[in-house]
Amino acid sequence: MPRWVILFRGINVGGHRKVAMAELRAQMGAAGFADVRSYIQSGNVVADFDGDRAQVSACIRDIVARAFGFDADLLVLSPDDLNDALAGNPFATVVDDPSRMHLFFHMNSAAPTAIADLTADDAARADEGPLAHYLWTPEGMSKSTLADKVSRRLAGKATARNLRTCEKLVQMAQS
Repeated sequence: MPRWVILFRGINVGGHRKVAMAELRAQMGAAGFADVRSYIQSGNVVADFDGDRAQVSACIRDIVARAFGFDADLLVLSPDDLNDALAGNPFATVVDDPSRMHLFFHMNSAAPTAIADLTADDAARADEGPLAHYLWTPEGMSKSTLADKVSRRLAGKATARNLRTCEKLVQMAQS
C-alpha cells in the first residue's frame, strides 16, 4: 500500500478551521487509511492508502468537509517528492538552524509563482525549485523583510513548512 505525506494549508491557525488531529486520524482510519500518524497541530499527516494522489486528496477533503465542516486546502506528496524537495534545497550548505529554513510547497500543478526577483533588507535569501520555493531567514521569519514579501506573493498558492518539520515527515514516512 503506498505511503503518502499530506500537508494541510491554513488549519488550526488563530482558532479558525479547527481540526483535532486525533479525530482526523480516526476518521482517516475509518475511511481505509492505514498507519495514520500526524505531526504537530498545523496539519502534517503520514498515512498509507491504496489509491493514487487524486484519490487520497478527494477522500481526505470529503472527511474534513463531513467531520469538520469546511473545504480543506491540502497537498498530497509521495515520500520521494518530499525527499526531492529537501535534496533541491539551494541553501543546504549554509543553514545552521533548521527552524529558519522554510520550504513553500506549491498547492497546484499550475506554473509556480516566481520569487527569485524579490529582494530583502536583511540576510534572508529565496530561491525556486520545481516542487517548492526555498526561504532561508537566518535572523528568523519575524525579522525578515523577505519573508513577508514571499508570504504575500505566495498567499493561497503554497503551504510552508520549516526544514525541521520536513525532516521529521521524511523520518515518519520511512518508518
